[in-house]
Amino acid sequence: MNRFVKILITALAVMPLYLNAATKNDDNATTEKLIINAKKFSADDKKGITTFTGNVNMTRGKDSLKCQKLVVYMTPKSNNEKSERKVKEYIATGEVEFTVYSKEKIYIGKGDKVIYVPKESKYTIIGKGYLEEKSGGTKLFGDKIFLDEFSGKANIEGSDSKPVKFIMNIDSKK
Repeated sequence: MNRFVKILITALAVMPLYLNAATKNDDNATTEKLIINAKKFSADDKKGITTFTGNVNMTRGKDSLKCQKLVVYMTPKSNNEKSERKVKEYIATGEVEFTVYSKEKIYIGKGDKVIYVPKESKYTIIGKGYLEEKSGGTKLFGDKIFLDEFSGKANIEGSDSKPVKFIMNIDSKK
């Protein structure tokens, strides 16, 4: 089997994980189409690792992500051919920018590296971290920013040379 056919088979095996159009999953949550464009694509089906490199642009509903490299880690493949693999973690590197629409808020972020764990709705922004909550006007800057979307908690780490910076709009009406 030539190399192109092997890559195509691997891509076709992996892509259904990303392209579930408005279906219900086990948690009764709605899933949307995930579309990823990049210069290069590679996958290791046995390890459950898919890598996109070069001007990566990912969209899912209103959410978007731009970076230079995106690695997607999935649950191990089971012996049951009908069982769906699920995404465990996304790791984006290289000039990362993203916009996320949650139930009540819109987040815009940037960093050198962004890690997202979908099952826990947790984000970690590493290196030149920036996170803005649009509706409240809150802006966070730091070397590391941790956001737990479920709890609404955020933690920010800075350094001596670059301390944490927090900007918030305050209503001055009495």
